[in-house]
Amino acid sequence: MKALSKLFRSEPKVYDELRVQLENQKIYLAIVDYQNKQVNYLNEIDFKYNDFQEEEIFDLFDKELKQKVFKKVSIFYNSDKYVLIPEDFFQKEASTNYFAPYCKIEDNETYQQINLKLYQIIQLSVYPIKIKDITAKYFNQNIEIIPLQSVWLSKILHEDKFIDYNTSGNIHLYIHKDDIDICILHKRKLLLCNHFSVKNIEDTLYYSTYSLQQLDLNPQKNTLILYGNTTTVEEMYELGLNYFADVVLANHLTQLNNNKGKKLKAYQHPILLHRSINELTTH
Repeated sequence: MKALSKLFRSEPKVYDELRVQLENQKIYLAIVDYQNKQVNYLNEIDFKYNDFQEEEIFDLFDKELKQKVFKKVSIFYNSDKYVLIPEDFFQKEASTNYFAPYCKIEDNETYQQINLKLYQIIQLSVYPIKIKDITAKYFNQNIEIIPLQSVWLSKILHEDKFIDYNTSGNIHLYIHKDDIDICILHKRKLLLCNHFSVKNIEDTLYYSTYSLQQLDLNPQKNTLILYGNTTTVEEMYELGLNYFADVVLANHLTQLNNNKGKKLKAYQHPILLHRSINELTTH
């Protein structure tokens, strides 16, 4: 009987892609269906992934992804160590030197090169080596490691060419738990991209307005576009209406629905941003 049950046991279903987002002491899991442009599964799990222990990760994946096989597995992580270099000035052999003025690459870390093709920008981003090693061991396949900031940047640089907010420019603000990313676009040009540590919403507002003012731009003539899955996003939306020309939650960036036909909130889940290979390549 045991042999017969094996004979008729159904093969595990094969899915297009598993996207795993590591951020804010949580793990977000999304199973993506390319053909139908929808998410078949989305879950948010409290998890202190800073230690990223193999046994704990394996147990989590066993529980959430049992009997599932994926053509592709992508890990999206929040990097607080990254630099942007114009493609024309980039020298690959000197890659580590670009980090020197800003941060140190630790022994348990490595970096990768990402090409943001639309604006001819090279992004160098640091990540813990064991994130890739442990996930590759579990899934027994090559894993693509992608900084959340790369997905975020590639999409907003592309979308900004087609969106008119009737203001002189846009400030894109990605709010994490204890840090933020700011990208400023003015008259279709990338003027600034920076990362800041913050303690409260007042710090977030300060860095947002200060960054514009440093470029001689008036916040009241620029639109604030918000991203992130923290309560601070909603608080910043209300507060920002007093300081900026307009405030927008970045739902316009998603091209994915869930399997019930409901539009997903892309500003909360950057892993849902639809990426084109023509916009972003990793090395």
